Amino acid sequence: MYISVKAVVIDNDHVLSIKKTWKNETKYILPGGHWDFPELFSKGAEREAYEETGVKVRASKLKHIHFDIQHRRVELYYICRLEEGRRDRMEPTLKDAEVMVEEWIPQWVHLNEILSLPIKSEGFKCIIQKILRRDA
Repeated sequence: MYISVKAVVIDNDHVLSIKKTWKNETKYILPGGHWDFPELFSKGAEREAYEETGVKVRASKLKHIHFDIQHRRVELYYICRLEEGRRDRMEPTLKDAEVMVEEWIPQWVHLNEILSLPIKSEGFKCIIQKILRRDA
């Protein structure tokens, strides 16, 4: 079992997501990935957001924990705010070897639209539903 940290970045009713295509299947994911010991979980979410989208964020609070039994991981979802930089300028800093996919496109998607798109993770769906209910 491993720990995955996720950045939930909301700005102007849009969520920062990544359109990921692999093996001809497109899914939407949140910026996030493997937590690196001994960093703080919140710092891991900030790091992953920057690596995967080029956007600097500040994690404010842990909002959701999801247990993904199928993939043997615990996903920690942090609400984040934009720290600096432009919302429309996203340049991932990942190396090609880190992203083994056909397409990797960071983008802002309106909260009212995101649940109608193919979302990869149940945890992603849960956190968006909480936000739409204004629980975040």
